[in-house]
Amino acid sequence: MSVEPKSGALIKWAMVISVSSKDVPSIDELSTDMLEFSRWFMKNLSVIGEQINVYYDYEASPSCVHHVEPGDEVGVVRAYEAIRVAFPDVIVVLHILPGPNSEEYLWMKRCARRYGLIRQGVLYENAKNRFRNMPLDEVCKNISQWIARSFYIIVHDTEKPMRVGRGCRTLTLKYPMNSKDLVNSVMTVIHGNALLSDEGSETSVRVYGLPTTFNEFSVAQVFMPLQIMSVSRRDSHFVVDFKSVFQALEAVLYTGKVIDTLFRMIVKPFSKEIEDVAQEYLEELQTTSTSSGISMMTG
Repeated sequence: MSVEPKSGALIKWAMVISVSSKDVPSIDELSTDMLEFSRWFMKNLSVIGEQINVYYDYEASPSCVHHVEPGDEVGVVRAYEAIRVAFPDVIVVLHILPGPNSEEYLWMKRCARRYGLIRQGVLYENAKNRFRNMPLDEVCKNISQWIARSFYIIVHDTEKPMRVGRGCRTLTLKYPMNSKDLVNSVMTVIHGNALLSDEGSETSVRVYGLPTTFNEFSVAQVFMPLQIMSVSRRDSHFVVDFKSVFQALEAVLYTGKVIDTLFRMIVKPFSKEIEDVAQEYLEELQTTSTSSGISMMTG
């Protein structure tokens, strides 16, 4: 059964192709074939990943494509560096590898780690035949789990350098990734104001009952199309800040939303006023549905 991926915040990705120009009619034809494959592959990752509670939606096409001849280590490094500099919002790199046990696999791992990217290698042979004679569902589930773990590692890595700025005007910082000073600095740079206190604000809500595989991107997708200002993880829940009080109220009405057969979301506002208004609305809706003989179902 084909299931379309949920709409929401889309993850940007890039592609590096390490295939010899001698093995293909032309680089243009190779790029076209791999572009078609990559679009098909990333869409399947999104759709099949939902079966194991990995809710990632990817852009329909890569932000950029780089071709590097096999054996060219410098070319691979330059490709990853170019991705990071020209497309800093790219998170995932799909790397087409020339063959099993290739040097490119090691270079891919090293470059992804250096530039804070999530890498996924695919053998050229498998890309050409779209994993023919292989269980596509299992392939995509395994890769989706790997990407989810990689997201978690990037977010929760205990210590890593971070560059703030652009071009030559950058400042390199090194904080523990759970440092409140770091989070406050980033929020100030992005939003122009200091981080909200742990108590939250009237536009913030706490979200409970989500799968353990969920990260900040997954949570943001659940609340689309509401306008989200920030999502942060706590020990037992997430805190989501919306653009307005009215959107925070609307978010509270997501309470009871079924994520899958095992998880049911609970949304609690920081504001007592919003909680009271939401409760009154839900009670009124329940009364109306009951009197009309309609059974309320949330999903």
